[in-house]
Amino acid sequence: MDEPVICDSPVTLLYITGYNYSGSTLLAFLVNAHPLMASTGEICGPANFTAQSQCSCGSPLDACPVYREIERRVGSPFFQLDGFKFGHRLLSIPPTLRQRLLFGSLRNTRAETLRDWARERLPWARAVAREKRAVYAGFIKGAAALFGVSIVADSSKNPMNIPFLMKADGVRLRVIHLVRHPAACVFSAINRSPHGVAAAAAYWARNFDTVERVLERVPREDWMRLRYEAVCLEPETACRGLCEWIGVPFDPAMLRFRQAAHHIYGNPMRLTDVAEIRLDMRWHTGLSEEELRVVAAITGSQAQRCGYHFDRERSIAGCEAACAP
Repeated sequence: MDEPVICDSPVTLLYITGYNYSGSTLLAFLVNAHPLMASTGEICGPANFTAQSQCSCGSPLDACPVYREIERRVGSPFFQLDGFKFGHRLLSIPPTLRQRLLFGSLRNTRAETLRDWARERLPWARAVAREKRAVYAGFIKGAAALFGVSIVADSSKNPMNIPFLMKADGVRLRVIHLVRHPAACVFSAINRSPHGVAAAAAYWARNFDTVERVLERVPREDWMRLRYEAVCLEPETACRGLCEWIGVPFDPAMLRFRQAAHHIYGNPMRLTDVAEIRLDMRWHTGLSEEELRVVAAITGSQAQRCGYHFDRERSIAGCEAACAP
């Protein structure tokens, strides 16, 4: 009897949301190393995502046998690894006013709720939304069937996908809000993008507010906040807490994640063989006092809700705490 092309039973989707540079690729590796879970990293992909982007196996995505097999199982013209627009970015929001109005952030919960209600009732908008959901659900179910699991993680991060995916057929959505000290995120951003300190800090604060606002629409038992620092300083404790929340037993293979086969798209760490989990604290010496004051002024209220401090001597305090839902 042939194996199913896609998983017929409901699949749990672990959607990792948060700011860029918060450790989502590392978390995807840890999840994927568990024998009862799988991840292909950022399913939706960033703006520079192309078919020639490298999978963690070393092959371009359009030559990766796992991605090719998932493409076959999805069987949709909206998911094509060699497409000009690369259909793998199926939930990315193109920079057109129409697409942004349909799926992007309106920075107001009432406005977005009304928009979502209208999107499901206007025939042309409903058709677009249903196609996107069907292809995404096909990807998740195809990956679940291919890997023989019922839990698949997506580290795409965009919080505006969350309310949209809550309506995906045959998918139970659970959300991990992955956070990292805003000063660390800002330091990474200014070294890897054209953003200045103030702009990167403002984006961190705006992203945090958007995630919190979107999570108001998710049942409390279906989301948790996890700190990058907890994962790095106490990986076993963090992984045990994560597994308990998901409802699977902890497996030590998570801590030996480099020994597993991975087909993950994400940040450049996917292409290295570094197996040691270390806390990156370069921002301690990389940001000046003035830059740190700017970050604190912009992100202070949100950072406090995560237990972060801006005093360099106290900045690690509390980070050792285990993750908890």
